[in-house]
Amino acid sequence: MYSKTSRNYYRSLRKKYRRTSPLKIVCFLLAAALVAFVATYAFCTIVLNKNANETKPEATNEPKTTETSYTMNGSTIAETISMNPIQKDIATQIITDAMTTDIATESEKEEEVLPQIYEGEFELPLQGATVYALANAKLCDDSENKQTVNAGDALRIVSEEGDELVVTTADGFTGKISSYKVMINLADVIPSIVYMDTNSVESVFQSSGYDIPGVTGVQFYDVWQYNERLGRTEFNMPIIFATAKKVMAAQQMALSEGYSLKIVETYRPMDTQNQVITNLDALANTNSEVLDGITGKPWNKSWFIAQSISNHQRGYAMDLTLVEVVETEICTSGDYAYVNVCDYADVQMPTPIHELSMASATFTKPVPSRDATAWQGKELAPSMNEVAIRLQNYCTSAGFTPLASEWWHFNDLDAMNSSAGSLSDGGYFLQPNLSVIP
Repeated sequence: MYSKTSRNYYRSLRKKYRRTSPLKIVCFLLAAALVAFVATYAFCTIVLNKNANETKPEATNEPKTTETSYTMNGSTIAETISMNPIQKDIATQIITDAMTTDIATESEKEEEVLPQIYEGEFELPLQGATVYALANAKLCDDSENKQTVNAGDALRIVSEEGDELVVTTADGFTGKISSYKVMINLADVIPSIVYMDTNSVESVFQSSGYDIPGVTGVQFYDVWQYNERLGRTEFNMPIIFATAKKVMAAQQMALSEGYSLKIVETYRPMDTQNQVITNLDALANTNSEVLDGITGKPWNKSWFIAQSISNHQRGYAMDLTLVEVVETEICTSGDYAYVNVCDYADVQMPTPIHELSMASATFTKPVPSRDATAWQGKELAPSMNEVAIRLQNYCTSAGFTPLASEWWHFNDLDAMNSSAGSLSDGGYFLQPNLSVIP
């Protein structure tokens, strides 16, 4: 088919030779016939070649395609490029050039690494995770420059060097700090756990089934924050660095049996502790049922809410329950893949979590809370059901010690007896996380 430009050209020829001699007209017609013959021959050759190709067993009625695979953002992507079945030497140069450019571009792309399961102490690497200073401390860099960080300040891990962590502050100073002087944000390194810090949303503390005025339903602080590392909003849930490794062990046991830990609280500011103490006392003074629930023998109220600094302020206690895993998904953080529990079902425990009364007791009577083995062999409370015992087994097998008065509370006495155990006084709130993709 002629282009518009060609048609105009031949119109001009016809006009030019309208009054020429017969001989010239005959020559022109012969030339035109020769052109038509060449064009017809070329067209027939193309059609015959096409028909011949279509008779081959491997041919289809669909355009022939070339497929190239490459990795991008952790997924294998197949890009299909449509190729004309007619030989390239009769295709237009524009299409040929475009295809050549596309194919070259794809072949020049640097192949990214497929997501992999992290092979370390946690589900994700330490690099890029947030830790919180247990107390005021000094960071020191390689040039002996120092910077003070305050209790509760967020620090981002750059690397681990023995018992020390190389960390970066919010204002960009990089230095070293002992791993014994920090709590690590559990969500950064064990993202498969379900986190729900009720005191950061609406406190669920009750006593003998009664709401505690000034406590129940109160938001005491806010640790619900976007986490760049996970690509979602999540609760910051810190615990002493060494203790986090025990949490990891407990979670792996739970996952292997179709359950997951659901952590409700780890670090609790002293301000929150004091508000619970004061308002529970006020309720007990006017409600005899509540008073009996926290002072009936052989218990006393300190078993249900410590009257001074507790293990939560120190950073080595956690309150948690179990959930049944309904559905999981594979998520990625940088080059690493991890399991995320995206749907779960709550299970029936002896009482609602944070029910401050003897109804929540683990054992029939008090057991020394600072003895790592005193609980073994003690008689369980009648209310301790199968899933509560299962939770206890996961946590104690990982190295935690149960609290006699609360089925949900577990302490890491190894951390208590370490140099990290007495650093924090709980007199601070946590700063926003600095977590990034590892």
